[in-house]
Amino acid sequence: MIELRCYLAKTGRDVFGGKDTHSMKRKASISHDEATGRELRDNPGFAAEYLRAALEEDDEPSVLLIALRRIAQARGGIVK
Repeated sequence: MIELRCYLAKTGRDVFGGKDTHSMKRKASISHDEATGRELRDNPGFAAEYLRAALEEDDEPSVLLIALRRIAQARGGIVK
């Protein structure tokens, strides 16, 4: 068993899938804000739910303004 582990470590072979782990590229991670911005831009249903949730924050009116700003930024900002 030890020999198999050494072989697998040297060759980069995955025990379960037989994939070459040395040549696999990792997907770059993105920030939460960037992921939310992409979703707000690309998914109108998500943007509507985002606004709906902001409207439910009765005790903090600034939440709605922040949500509106984020949606506007995600969709290209406001043209002057």
